[in-house]
Amino acid sequence: MKYFVYLFLLMMPFGLLGNAQANDFHEGVRILDSGDSIGALTYFKRCAGDGETRCQVAYASFLERGEGVAQDYSKALELYQKAAESGDATAQLNLGAFFENGYGVEADLKEAVIWYSLAARQGRDWALARKDMLITQLGSEDLLFIDKRLADYK
Repeated sequence: MKYFVYLFLLMMPFGLLGNAQANDFHEGVRILDSGDSIGALTYFKRCAGDGETRCQVAYASFLERGEGVAQDYSKALELYQKAAESGDATAQLNLGAFFENGYGVEADLKEAVIWYSLAARQGRDWALARKDMLITQLGSEDLLFIDKRLADYK
């Protein structure tokens, strides 16, 4: 499982934050790379608490999977929400999955499409595929609602 988290972290976008925050995140990745997943978990939890977006996503992924910590969809959802609202594409994609599947929240396909759409705008092909598939299950009123919400994120 630690290899999945490590690969997940490597795929996250870089360069969106200042050096201090980037160094925080990279230190957590270095700890994880050394084989110390519990140390990385502790580190990501601390820097997530400091508001570092990529650390929020990393810590949320531990919580989502229950790796080294009790599985907690509600806390993971909260962290993904913060990071997604800050523009993090990985968090947006994961938030879409939470709303689609009802992890820690009531399933809501409209919300899922909104978050998948935002991630797709940033080049996440999987999010685009999920969005396109879910749209076929929604009505015209739902699509108008989604368009209005997405206009707020432009």
